[in-house]
Amino acid sequence: MANDVIVVIDKSIVIVIQDAHCCYMSMRIKDMKGKSDIIENMDPQSPPQSYLTNAVFFSLFFSVAYFLLHRWREKIRTSTPLHVVTLSEVAAIVSLIASVIYLMAFFGIAFILHPFLSSRSPSDDDLDLLEHHTPCPAKLPPSPLPRVNGDDDDEELNDFPDMDVIGISGNFCSDKKAAAVNWIEGRGKSVVCEAVIKEEVVKKVLKTSVGALVELNMLKNLTGSAVAGALGGFNAHASNIVSAVFLATGQDPAQNVESSHCITMMEAVNDGKDLHISVTMPSVEVGTVGGGTQLASQSACLNLLGVKGASKESPGANSGLLATIVAGSVLAAELSLMSAIAAGQLVNSHMKYNRSTKDVTKVIS
Repeated sequence: MANDVIVVIDKSIVIVIQDAHCCYMSMRIKDMKGKSDIIENMDPQSPPQSYLTNAVFFSLFFSVAYFLLHRWREKIRTSTPLHVVTLSEVAAIVSLIASVIYLMAFFGIAFILHPFLSSRSPSDDDLDLLEHHTPCPAKLPPSPLPRVNGDDDDEELNDFPDMDVIGISGNFCSDKKAAAVNWIEGRGKSVVCEAVIKEEVVKKVLKTSVGALVELNMLKNLTGSAVAGALGGFNAHASNIVSAVFLATGQDPAQNVESSHCITMMEAVNDGKDLHISVTMPSVEVGTVGGGTQLASQSACLNLLGVKGASKESPGANSGLLATIVAGSVLAAELSLMSAIAAGQLVNSHMKYNRSTKDVTKVIS
């Protein structure tokens, strides 16, 4: 019991706190003759013998609470003022308050315990404080350095001596996974691309109207995706374009998951004549150096786009421009598909351009 602290509340109650190495008080016990056997034989794990008292106050609390609620309901039914109480109701209120105070003290509520504890003045029969309270040390004792794969020579590990490095990634980055953190905070490049399409182009080229596109976008891309519980999928088919550009430029195709996060917005502008369309892509993960960008075909494609390699004038500018190209391509594809759906031409175009009229089995034979 070298690290134990013995606190004597009165002559019959002894509290032993084990392993009190952080905050402690040194005490001298007086008049404890005959009490040594109590201290030695006391089990610190045994709960206080107050089951009966606890049961009484628990039962009292619930019974008087039920009685008062029942009386309150009767008064409301009979239109009796609530402040008019009988003798039994007064006794119930007093019992309720007493049980609440006991239960709060039992569960260790500080502002209930404090008045009672502060009102007690320790007598000579209880204890005599020899030293003042010593606060907890501000810093824990140093622990062994964290180890990563048996490497003990990494100087950076000294910054966090009390931590163990389990893995280099904790998955909060949410790489190659759909997650709200990427949708909200962004990852890689965050791009917004917008355009205004004239009414003449909408009618003659896209074969639809501004009002039809705006309504379709609201019901399909926004409402439909929300009903489906989409996470970053408030678009028509951004993933198709992102995947195509990623494969062509040597990007990581698996990062299409979060790079395809996109919300497509459409609204009528200029007195409802023209169409304003925008795509917001908060986590486009692209690069122009290393990896698949060094392959011959992919390198040629990057060179064609003018973003091959690193920018000598502004580091990261080429990858930012590539992300902008991705967003612009997505905007064009969103406008094309939404116009085909609004004009009712999606199925016809697939049947005309994406379905073979020849019998493939005969061609092969």
